[in-house]
Formats: sequence, structure tokens, C-alpha cells
Amino acid sequence: MVNIITCKPNISDVTSTPKNITTAVDQTLTCTIGELDPSGTPATVTWKDNDNAEVLTGDTANYGFSRGLVDGNGNQVAELTIKATKLADFISLSSVTYKCSVQSGQYTDSPASGDINVTATILTLGERQISRLTVLSAKCHIIEEVKGFSYNKFIR
Repeated sequence: MVNIITCKPNISDVTSTPKNITTAVDQTLTCTIGELDPSGTPATVTWKDNDNAEVLTGDTANYGFSRGLVDGNGNQVAELTIKATKLADFISLSSVTYKCSVQSGQYTDSPASGDINVTATILTLGERQISRLTVLSAKCHIIEEVKGFSYNKFIR
């Protein structure tokens, strides 16, 4: 009698970090997968949108995708970029929750992880959404500070 033992990985080390976003510019959400074989194949990541519908990789008008690579420590960072065209749908919301699900790229017959919530809080300023101009001003402020200018001299 021959016993066949199949070992399947338990993809349980999947995390996300809550993020603050605006709707004016593209925003990137991440799912971090750990405890992978550093020399193995990256995991396959599936995303679901705020309405729990699968985000299709062919929807490049609204999304950008990066599967990520497994680093020397066995970690992989998968990214979903939500383009400003899609973010415009969320202008009246205070937050959105996307979900990532992970399946082993090395053991493709293994089950996928459960859905991991990736929550993004949409920033507002008073009653108005933070605008692209505000975000750009903050970036310029940092650049100008490096050059030795003070914030008050830069913003008029």
C-alpha cells in the first residue's frame, strides 16, 4: 500500500495597511504577502472593488496592477492602482473598502486565502474634498524647504 501525502501551503500571512486618499489623483492600495518561498513563484492576487465585484485586469481605464515579486525574505507586495477616473465615483463617500485574495503561485491547486479588506479613508478639508492643487502644494513645499526656502515665502 502506498500513501500519497500532498502538502499545500497555508496562505495566512496576508496583510494590508489602511490608507488615506484623495479622489483627485491615482491612488495605490497594497496587499502584503509573507512567508513565501524566496525562490518561488509570486502568489496570484485577485482584487474586489467597493461593491464586492472582481476587478478585472483588463480594466486599464480604471485600474493598474502590479503582482509584485517575492523578495529574499519571502515577502511580496501586490499593488492595485485606482485611477482618478474611477476615484471620481467615490467623491461623495467617506471611505472605500477593496479586498484582496491570494492564491499560491507555486502550488496552483491550493485554495485561495479569504478576502483581506484594504480600507481607504477619503480625506476631506471642511466640507470640500482636498484638491489636486493642495496635494501638489504640499509636494512643492517639501522641495522648496530642501532648497532652503521657508513655507511662508513659497505660498503666496
